[in-house]
Amino acid sequence: MPLPLAAFLSSFALWVAENVGTATGTWLYSGQMPGQAVNLAKLGSWYLLLYVAFVTVTVVSRAALSAAPVASIETRAKSALRSTAPPPPEG
Repeated sequence: MPLPLAAFLSSFALWVAENVGTATGTWLYSGQMPGQAVNLAKLGSWYLLLYVAFVTVTVVSRAALSAAPVASIETRAKSALRSTAPPPPEG
């Protein structure tokens, strides 16, 4: 699923949940009348928040998911094992 679509669908679900919460009286934003729907601009706020969060996680985890760091970790582990192993017996 493309990132913009995932962010939009997630933000839409959150916006709907906010409207359900205000319709049932669970919470109200300041200046909001009971039964009044949450402003559609709030959908844009959720979209921006989720898009930035998705991009940040992708940038941070990209290095952890790429093949190069895994290979270097394996190489470092093998060299660490070699350096801590006792020398072979002479004879």
